Amino acid sequence: MKIDGYRFGNITIDSNDYSEDLLIVRGEEIVIPWIREKGHLCQKRDIERYLDGSIKKIIFGRGYFLVMKIDEDLKNYLSENGIEFVETGSKKAVELFNNSEDRSHLLFCIHLTC
Repeated sequence: MKIDGYRFGNITIDSNDYSEDLLIVRGEEIVIPWIREKGHLCQKRDIERYLDGSIKKIIFGRGYFLVMKIDEDLKNYLSENGIEFVETGSKKAVELFNNSEDRSHLLFCIHLTC
């Protein structure tokens, strides 16, 4: 799976365009739409169904202007459970995803707009 491009409000994955926030689970499954309970705040409950022990790294694309925040309780949970995470702008997040060699333990979470 390859992310072909990202621009404000749109992401292209394997030649398919998406305009809603989404997740890529283990480099093989696209979950769309990714709706967070509190909009611009990502909490544990927004991704916990994927935290089954197989995820070792999470890339958070926080939006074009970094408006989406990651809840401190979620950050603490991830750290305490040895799950590496990166939070960055969505453009950089796409670059990190595409440069990831092993995606079998990766969760990619992207906010497409602000």
